[in-house]
Amino acid sequence: MMLLAVVIIGAVVLGERGGIMSKSESSFKSPAEPSPLIITHENSTDAIENYVILKTSWNGADYDRASFYYTAWHSEPTLLTGLHRLKPGEKLQVDFGDYAPSEVTVKMAYLTESFDESQLPIVEVPVTLVEGKYEFVNPPASTSDIPTSGRVFSVIARWGENICEYVFASDGKFDNYEYDL
Repeated sequence: MMLLAVVIIGAVVLGERGGIMSKSESSFKSPAEPSPLIITHENSTDAIENYVILKTSWNGADYDRASFYYTAWHSEPTLLTGLHRLKPGEKLQVDFGDYAPSEVTVKMAYLTESFDESQLPIVEVPVTLVEGKYEFVNPPASTSDIPTSGRVFSVIARWGENICEYVFASDGKFDNYEYDL
């Protein structure tokens, strides 16, 4: 009984890594190519469909590519049109369908005047796995004096050795004005 309690506590401690949520390595199927996903948020029934997929490492090949922030500013077609207006504190959900990754990490950068890298620190966003879908909360508004025009999100997914990054952006209205939740 004591051994069972130690194993359970150890599993909980190992599973609590900020910004990262993992499934058991044996419970996932790896897709042949990065799988499409469905990104939803609690204040709208419309999915966020404007995203790009950037391979990091896939089927033994490593990819040299730009950062997710740079990608948002320089993507064709642009990720920065038709943006959803996400409120700070709003819950987002990412559904990989039949190919749930073994690990997911989420990061967010505030879009600033710089087209190459954000002038504000990148935010690590905690992720939870709920009924086969990964959920995270949109971080608070920036308290910096540096103006922001939106946010760009990075969802890094891992299927064993295969890793890719999904990049999408959101409107920044709520970073600049007072609002009611």
